Amino acid sequence: MVTDDEVDEIQPEKVKRHSSADAQIRPVKRKSTQLELASSTQPSIRPFLFNGDIQPSNGDNQLSNDDNSSKVVCPLCFSHFTANEIATHADECVDRFDPVGIVSDDDDNDNDVENIIGISVLSESLEQVRRKLFLNGAPVVNMDALAKEEFKIAGELMSMLIVQGGPAPCFFNKCVYLYIANGVDSISTDIAGDVVDDLHLKDVISKISHYAVGINDILSSLSFTVKRLDESTLQTTLMSDEVLDVLQKVAYRGVPMRETLSSMDAIIRSIVMFEFSKLLPMLNQIMDGLRCFGTHDLVRNYPNLLEHVFVDYGCFLLKPEEFLAGVTGKFSEVGSNNREREIDIFKFFSDYVEDIECDDTGCSLPKLVQFITGTKTIPPLGFPNPISVKFKHGCTEGCKCRPISSTCDLSITVPVHYEALEFTLIMNSALIECAGFGRL
Repeated sequence: MVTDDEVDEIQPEKVKRHSSADAQIRPVKRKSTQLELASSTQPSIRPFLFNGDIQPSNGDNQLSNDDNSSKVVCPLCFSHFTANEIATHADECVDRFDPVGIVSDDDDNDNDVENIIGISVLSESLEQVRRKLFLNGAPVVNMDALAKEEFKIAGELMSMLIVQGGPAPCFFNKCVYLYIANGVDSISTDIAGDVVDDLHLKDVISKISHYAVGINDILSSLSFTVKRLDESTLQTTLMSDEVLDVLQKVAYRGVPMRETLSSMDAIIRSIVMFEFSKLLPMLNQIMDGLRCFGTHDLVRNYPNLLEHVFVDYGCFLLKPEEFLAGVTGKFSEVGSNNREREIDIFKFFSDYVEDIECDDTGCSLPKLVQFITGTKTIPPLGFPNPISVKFKHGCTEGCKCRPISSTCDLSITVPVHYEALEFTLIMNSALIECAGFGRL
């Protein structure tokens, strides 16, 4: 039974902003699994793209009145900077935050709501890694990030997330993952469509591939004269200026006039390798980072098992029925008046989950899951506890309090004084205005 004292009341007049320093990683004890991800020595993880990366020089946001008069507050991270520093800081800070507009309350009650940025450090850092360092499942060619070893830091972050039960970094495309798991041997002509972006190279591959279709059938069934004719036509194509320029560009060392149908795979693979080689410095840095906790060794030893952890197959996304099947309600004693009301609210919550994707409000089930757990998806190691719904009683008349969540306890506490429509609106308000998870 949840009493009034067990649930902190959220006052609409004052909203506490969560800083990145407030976010803590709570270790969860789990039974030993088949794959031991953690090693005895834990390398240090350097801060990368955290909301608290850039702090004032004195390291304290609580400034005196005299200090405040000479400093400017950043509207995104709420830190104080001098007029000379704010311009430089703004360029860096804007890349770290998705701005959320100011929310006003047009109710008659004086319930001004100040926007907050509640951030799950690991989940949001992984999202920033995906946005800044990856495009279409492959690392971007970014020499500045490479020089700063940001790709290595990204690999370390991915290892830490997997080991500590965080969300899976499942935004790699398959050819990138196969290289991490199997090395250069995994690069074949089959991935040409995923690797080669240059339209000119694609056109040359298309011309060469025309002669590679059905090679086995050609070699086994056609006469020697017909094969000689096809190879002659192929050699003429390879000797054209357009194709010769490409072969020279990709450093192919074969002799075009002596190529046969059986060598088509090697020619196309050379073009694919040339395009893929642009990603190798970034991928090698990521692999260095994945060696943290021995994660890269696990990937090489169990490539099929861990493929779903890195490649986006959608297997970690929750469906409404799966989410509700794992949710329990913390109801009051049987026969009490509170219990009857709690059952009604739990029904409202269930209806909200089932209909959350139907309304054009910007809310979604992944956002609700992130609000409660800190992550939008199921972690590869699973959630440490079942998700529970708690109920808040004793609110005063006209109270506009929002639901609150505990990402450590994996619970959401909802007020019981709303009817169905109001409950939907207040849930949408909590998900949209909190910008992630936390208290509002």
